[in-house]
Amino acid sequence: FDVGVFPSITEGFNLSVLELAAYGKPSILGSGVGCQELFKQDECMAKISPDTPSLIGAIKYAKSNPSKVVERGMKARKVAERYPWSKIEDMYVEVYRSLF
Repeated sequence: FDVGVFPSITEGFNLSVLELAAYGKPSILGSGVGCQELFKQDECMAKISPDTPSLIGAIKYAKSNPSKVVERGMKARKVAERYPWSKIEDMYVEVYRSLF
């Protein structure tokens, strides 16, 4: 049962989500996780609103559906492959340049 859990209300780009995805581990993503938009609903374990019942439900679903965890992990890995370090670096440079 390897699933990342990031129930953040507000957060910047969370590299840990992509690192887990690179290892084929899906994540439960709160609505405030900055990289949430990179993942479609079926490419992560769940996208949740920032409330306790949603979080509990997503964890219980993952725990009782190990085949879904594996399936979503494989899809998450494909997302991570689209965002190698060089691309992430370029994204950060673009943001910094836009500030000046």
